[in-house]
Order: sequence, then C-alpha cells, then structure tokens
Amino acid sequence: MAEWVPIWVMPNLRLREAIEAMQAALVPFEDDRIDQLARKHRHFGNFISRFTNAFGMSQKPAVLLARKRSRISGEVMASFRDLFVLSVVPFNRAHLIVYGSVSPRILFSNSFWLYP
Repeated sequence: MAEWVPIWVMPNLRLREAIEAMQAALVPFEDDRIDQLARKHRHFGNFISRFTNAFGMSQKPAVLLARKRSRISGEVMASFRDLFVLSVVPFNRAHLIVYGSVSPRILFSNSFWLYP
C-alpha cells in the first residue's frame, strides 16, 4: 500500500466512505490510512483527535490525503475538493426542492472548508 500524506483536514465534513483518485483521496476519520498515520506520527494523531464542536463534543473530521512523492500542488488539491463541492451541493439542493427532504444533507459549501 502506498504511503499517504495528510494535506487538509475538513472538520465540517462527515463521510461514510473514501472518495479516491489516483494521487489523492478524501477519507473519513475512520479510514485505515488515518489510523496508520496517527500511529506513525504521534503529533498528527494528537491533532486529529482534538477537534470539537462549539459545545465541546468530539468531532471526526474528513481528511484530504495525497500519495507520498506525488507532485500535486495545493491548487490541484483545492480543485479536487472543488469537484465534490460542485457535485454535492447542487445535487442536495435539487433534492430538497423536489422532495422537500429535511434529512441531514450538505446544502452549503462551508462543509468543505479547509483546516491546513
């Protein structure tokens, strides 16, 4: 398995499963790669486990990863993230308009804000 490097943490985003491309992945907190990184790098494990909401409740943020030794720039990683914003937000807004659903859905792009 190729090694991965954490690029950004997205504390407002909850994922059920990883979204992957060849050189990048947007993964949930429970992903094995996050666990491996936390065990390998103590400071990362400490950092990722300290996210809380405004009421002090523990949060499990999503993490944007890049393959180690890939030559991906920050601009490319931001574009990777933007692809999801441009597909998730309009889809969920359309779902809300058509079906009137109030289930927890991402309706605003601030769920994809980055924490470097």
